[in-house]
Amino acid sequence: SGEDQVAEKGRPGPRVAWSGSENPMSDATIFFGTDFSPASDRAFLTAVDEAKLRSAELVVAHVIPTAVLLDHGIGEVAPLRAICLKKLEALRRRAESAGVTVRIELLDGTPHTTLVEAAARANAALLVLGTQGRTGVSRLVFGSVAMRVVCEALCPVVVVRAAA
Repeated sequence: SGEDQVAEKGRPGPRVAWSGSENPMSDATIFFGTDFSPASDRAFLTAVDEAKLRSAELVVAHVIPTAVLLDHGIGEVAPLRAICLKKLEALRRRAESAGVTVRIELLDGTPHTTLVEAAARANAALLVLGTQGRTGVSRLVFGSVAMRVVCEALCPVVVVRAAA
């Protein structure tokens, strides 16, 4: 039937993989939002796996929150952007070395809204994020970008929790 069960070491399986032109998602885009945290690093591996399984382009995006930009002087914004771009380029190289076509985006705005809008513009078939997995008061105080994205995204969202 053209389906193979794929389970990688340390990753939940089974998954369905499509071969060649049978892949119904071959024009799909996987959208990965990162804050460069350890949880995001784990989620990056999932996003790369999904892009490979679907023969899809991977968009790797980071949002610099508007509040951060407003808190920094004009002379500090360019170095901040340069640091973020360097980190995005490193992720691009990692994904390309895994055989995935990658595009990077450095965005400004409210993280959850900006990620949802950018994923919609990219016609994402899937949005992948990492989460620290906060609970209780800490979640109430800090909120959860991942939770808000799950609630607002137009496509399915995979949230990968940081390692315990």
